Amino acid sequence: MISSDYGRRCPNQREGSSEPQPVDDNEVFVKNVGGVKKSRLYGIGSEISTYCSIASFSGTSPATGHSHELEDKLQLTQEENNLLRDQFKDLQDQHQKIQEKNEKMQEEMRKQMQKMQRQMQEQMKSQLAAFFRGDNDQ
Repeated sequence: MISSDYGRRCPNQREGSSEPQPVDDNEVFVKNVGGVKKSRLYGIGSEISTYCSIASFSGTSPATGHSHELEDKLQLTQEENNLLRDQFKDLQDQHQKIQEKNEKMQEEMRKQMQKMQRQMQEQMKSQLAAFFRGDNDQ
């Protein structure tokens, strides 16, 4: 249906003019689906702001002050995102360092435990040997 109305609703030439006129495919689509209703567009729904400005199809342009306010908010949001990104990277780096330190400590503890086990085994052997020799001094 949209393709059949395309040529009828948006001819390439205006009446009485011999020059071809540019065709805005988005505008043709919006007109063919019945326009923007309740900030929604058939086939796109509430995602219209992702693809185009509602104001460009409603016949009105956004207020300049409102536009500047939105641009300022966007700039602040981008700066905040950059700051949060930097903080997140710092936290990741700290986490990595802590994890490496923890792994080193675990390895050191493992080595200490093995050393203590060897010492205990040697002590037990010497005590058993002394016991069987009849040496009760130890």
